[in-house]
Amino acid sequence: MTIFYIIIAIVIAFFAYGREKTWTLFFGQADMGTVDFATLVPSKKPNSALFCPEDYCPNAERKSPSPIFDMPAAALKDKLFSIINAEPHIVQVANDVQNHEYRFVQYTPLMRYPDTIRIKIIQLNDNQSTLAIFSESQIGRSDLSVNYKRINGWMDILEAQ
Repeated sequence: MTIFYIIIAIVIAFFAYGREKTWTLFFGQADMGTVDFATLVPSKKPNSALFCPEDYCPNAERKSPSPIFDMPAAALKDKLFSIINAEPHIVQVANDVQNHEYRFVQYTPLMRYPDTIRIKIIQLNDNQSTLAIFSESQIGRSDLSVNYKRINGWMDILEAQ
């Protein structure tokens, strides 16, 4: 019975202290920082997803192709940000406008597990652009394809517009 009370106390402390603060205490900041898509080699763990233009992420074995959009990079950014801003539990943590690189952290609804999402908007010519997106879970080995489903959903919405 003592073990049961210890478990209950830990669960109460976890929720009282705060889920996001608890993960930060054990795993560090939710924002895992920048990536260089040209040299990116994602972990072998199945808790990340990468969408990248053809030949843009040469070292990544596991990736999905990014489509080419018939719009300038600024318009693509605006459309993408309107999709992202409609998402729950997401916070922008970095904004490098000069290099068209942006970073977000999205938390799962119940346990508040953090995923870092790195985005680079790429201008191809005056009227075409594409993007590279890498979404990665900070905690755990598997994410039940949450990162892939998130990015794939965003791409589907962008392509439909």
